[in-house]
Amino acid sequence: MSVCRRIYTFAVAILMGVVISFTFGSSTLEAHTVFKKALEKSYEGVKVSCNSCHIKGKSKKQRNEDLGKAFYEEMKDQNLTEEWKSKKGAEKKAYQTDVMIPAFQKALKIVKEKKKEEGGDTWHTLIETAQLDGLKLKDTGDEEE
Repeated sequence: MSVCRRIYTFAVAILMGVVISFTFGSSTLEAHTVFKKALEKSYEGVKVSCNSCHIKGKSKKQRNEDLGKAFYEEMKDQNLTEEWKSKKGAEKKAYQTDVMIPAFQKALKIVKEKKKEEGGDTWHTLIETAQLDGLKLKDTGDEEE
């Protein structure tokens, strides 16, 4: 194999890697990072992952039986993600700050007072103690991300 052919093959492989990472990497975050950060701000001792509300490896439209469905029930009629996707640039950032975060905080006030199951702990207790999938207590040495 000639040197030019090797360079060409290497360059194509790199380009394909970049395209794949942009295609699959950027679409999973969407607006939900706003909710993740808001939950971590409300519960400073807890690390939150996407799997606290969504099923690992599945469409983000599928919520887990725990926290995901509890929040979905409170926010489903607001179409926040769809509206967020329609915005661009500064308008998108303003929508996050002015609409999405307050909507999440309002839902959180309601959700945290409810019980996961009859006779069980409230969602507040389960979140605060990281007893749900996708939640983990921060070590005292952890720094803010």
